[in-house]
Amino acid sequence: MLDWITNLTALPNLHPALVHFPIALFMVAVLFDLAGVLFRRQVWLDKTALSLYVVGWLGALATYFAGRQAADSVGMVAPEAQLVMGAHSDWALYTLLFFLVITALRLFITLRQADASELQNVPMRLVALILAGVGVGMLARTADLGGALVYQYGVAVAVPKPAEAPETNALTSAENRMVRGTNGELQWQPLASDTNAVGQLWMPFTADTTATLEPVYRPVPQGLALKVDGESFLLTPDSLLDVQVEAVLDISEFQGEFGLAYRWQNAQLTGLFGLTTDAQARLVDRLNTRTKSLDTGKFAFGPGPIRIAASAAGSHLKGFVNGRQVVHGHTKPAGKGRTGLWFKGKGMVRVLSVTVTPLKSH
Repeated sequence: MLDWITNLTALPNLHPALVHFPIALFMVAVLFDLAGVLFRRQVWLDKTALSLYVVGWLGALATYFAGRQAADSVGMVAPEAQLVMGAHSDWALYTLLFFLVITALRLFITLRQADASELQNVPMRLVALILAGVGVGMLARTADLGGALVYQYGVAVAVPKPAEAPETNALTSAENRMVRGTNGELQWQPLASDTNAVGQLWMPFTADTTATLEPVYRPVPQGLALKVDGESFLLTPDSLLDVQVEAVLDISEFQGEFGLAYRWQNAQLTGLFGLTTDAQARLVDRLNTRTKSLDTGKFAFGPGPIRIAASAAGSHLKGFVNGRQVVHGHTKPAGKGRTGLWFKGKGMVRVLSVTVTPLKSH
């Protein structure tokens, strides 16, 4: 909607252009508020402070929505940055709402001013001033997280470097192609002959007795073929709360819905990033017998295999197709769970790679 504005600048989005204004306005408003309490006969200081709070909050509102648009447009970021991005978004919302309360309180106090010659209601103004000081602390925390995204993780700035092979504490098995890094990352690049990995390293689970998921040996250059009929999962043995999972799949012989599961506890208590073979995407939470839709979207198939990814970072859930974000939802984490692949349809799927990265706060 605001693309015509960003096209006039060298910035990828409006967030970095707006973010400094509410920071400066709120801090100056607090200084004027303090000066107004100290010099009560200078009523113009009080009115200036109120004006700065109002303009600062409107700027913060615009900055917050620009930040949401920015977060949804940057595509995939480093797994370790996902938690920081989620925390930055949460703190931005808390700070926005907190300053709304402060601004409303300051407006209420000023409107109750009976005598225009000297500041009144000093105790209430002191309370508002103390709250504003807390708000500045929240503002600093939000800004610190935003700075970490830019200067520590290079979000929307640095060109992502190709992922390096993780340090491992064991030799890669020629049989199952599983690599487990010392940081907890799990990489799997199966060959056609790695059929024994299903059941030994990855846990197959079918949603009902009529569904099947079984590996099939097909002499192809790379990837493990899975014969799918009905709803089934292929899951890691580890349970994680915050995680990013990526997979490269060839679904040219499959019809139905496929995708990724995260925080899987059982078939009826899990999160799903689902894609259909007619290019529809959805993000859902299954809570016992209830399925809650968190977001929907569309995507475009590229040539060859499809690369999909999902991240669960705190309450923030995102789904990506070929590096582009297509869904973004929020939910309260229901606890740790397994992660892996999900299928609901019929046909043959070739798994080229799966990477599971635990997300750890810094």
